[in-house]
Amino acid sequence: MCHPSFEPIETEFKILDEQKSIAVVPTAATLMDQYISEDMMAKLVENLNTYIKLCQRKEPQAACWKKQDICAPLDLSLMYHFINILYYMGIARLPCKRDYWSTKKWMPYHLLVHELGMTRHRFLFIWRHFHVSPPSEDPNSIHVEDDEIDDVVDDSPIEPTIERIVADQEEMQQQSGEGNERLEGERIASKEDVQVWFNKIEPLINHFRNVSFLIVFILGTLLSFDEMMVQFMGRSGETHQIKHKPIGEGYKLFTLTTFRGFIVNFTLDGRTAAKGKNKKNTTEYETQEGTGKRQSMIIHVCRVINRFKQRQLDRFQTYHTSTRNNSQDPLIEKQMSTFCIAMDNYFTLPGVMKALRDKHIGVVGTARFKKSWPPKELKVIEKS
Repeated sequence: MCHPSFEPIETEFKILDEQKSIAVVPTAATLMDQYISEDMMAKLVENLNTYIKLCQRKEPQAACWKKQDICAPLDLSLMYHFINILYYMGIARLPCKRDYWSTKKWMPYHLLVHELGMTRHRFLFIWRHFHVSPPSEDPNSIHVEDDEIDDVVDDSPIEPTIERIVADQEEMQQQSGEGNERLEGERIASKEDVQVWFNKIEPLINHFRNVSFLIVFILGTLLSFDEMMVQFMGRSGETHQIKHKPIGEGYKLFTLTTFRGFIVNFTLDGRTAAKGKNKKNTTEYETQEGTGKRQSMIIHVCRVINRFKQRQLDRFQTYHTSTRNNSQDPLIEKQMSTFCIAMDNYFTLPGVMKALRDKHIGVVGTARFKKSWPPKELKVIEKS
């Protein structure tokens, strides 16, 4: 549904530094330097140490405070090490986090997890006290469970037994069965409550989205919009279950990506709808009256694209103001005015495509045959 005169334009990545633009190649190493910045890591260290002090003030007689090598405050190097271990666990997968420190002869030796004095008990202590947002100063809001404390200081040998693995699998299957009984439904956003369900990790999510927004110098005209699943099989009312997918259960995200696969923006999708007066807004976008959930998501995506267009326009006006040149560059205007989004049949609905065409955004994708689709105009084209 794009005009024949549409010309694709690649996305350009640059960083503005002292009124100078520096080109950026979006490699893994470059993106890690941008996303995992030292300032962000320093805030994580500060929040974690603050939360440890609050927990110690709340439960001063807890068993975990008896070993100083486990409960000692963190520094920046240990936080980087902790994040690296999390990445490593996502690549070299084992049934349990404890297995990475196993000394059994049939288990591999993982050198990374033993550096900087990172023991199993130390890692689990950091894992349970990890805090993204600034913790509450009220010690009454902190709850330290006894079973977690005893588990942290447990000095029993690490044995990845078959019984424990089978028990973990049975628990995961039971949780999956409980999730199938949850009711499917679309939540209508409440205007009174603007707190989202992921408010505890919202600073980290906003940081990643802001970095993506700042390094995109010119947003390409070929974009893609689709769902993405982050696997999670624990206890959460915000997870989704989708059949016939590589990741069948977890948190669902709506992602806007470039032609090369770079994620420009992502939006977490919630599913819990509270009954009665205590309604909770679990999503960042509002489902407007008369529109469905998918059409509301498309409206939200259009706002994201408009942010990039406005940033390009501001940069263009600043440049001509500083050079005292009032002439406009037609190439810049063209980059800001034409886009084409590729979508699958989950989004290619008549109302969705009409909303995008009204905003001068082209659509390409797949669609299912159903009532009133394809329209008569497209049926005539197919027959001819």
